[in-house]
Amino acid sequence: MDNTQAFFNSVKFGDAAAVANLLQEQPALAQRVQDGATALHYAALQGHTEVVDILLDRGADLEARDAEFGATPIGWANEKGHKNLVAHLSDRGALVSIDRAAAFGMIDLIREYILEGTEHINTQGGFGTPLHEAALWGYPEIVSLLLDSGADPAVESVDGRSALAIAREQVKTGGAGTPLVSDTRRREIIDGCTKVVGVLTKHGVKR
Repeated sequence: MDNTQAFFNSVKFGDAAAVANLLQEQPALAQRVQDGATALHYAALQGHTEVVDILLDRGADLEARDAEFGATPIGWANEKGHKNLVAHLSDRGALVSIDRAAAFGMIDLIREYILEGTEHINTQGGFGTPLHEAALWGYPEIVSLLLDSGADPAVESVDGRSALAIAREQVKTGGAGTPLVSDTRRREIIDGCTKVVGVLTKHGVKR
């Protein structure tokens, strides 16, 4: 009997007991893909930490990438604004590059990267440089650290915007660039982006 649909439904609803039972019967479900993403992606998106841990303990791939965006489960958790789960997935071993660390607000990790060298500080990721990510997600302390470490505010993101333009647009549109987060997280982002604009302006950035 194929329990794939029941399994994914249980994951999305956060029914940890049902997920554990179905994995006991059919361990391969931990690696199964539905609509281009794994169960771990969906558990991360919904913020179901207990289900996340069950899946990881049963062999789910922390670095699996979805078919549409090429994002890993930790990225899905961040898109929904689950900051605690993002930290938890990092603790469980998820790989976090410097641009992702900027998106996730992991300033201590960014400091570690900078101590190792700054040659990648202006390297483009899927969205842009670490500076663009910090501007989008509203992390003024990270923006300041990156600027002090050689980040170039004139570099444009993959869609042709500067960090200042990204932060200003977030403020103007009420966080339209991060559409999946909760209202509470959205307010945090907008407040952070307002401060990002101030930091960039103080550094002499005009556009």
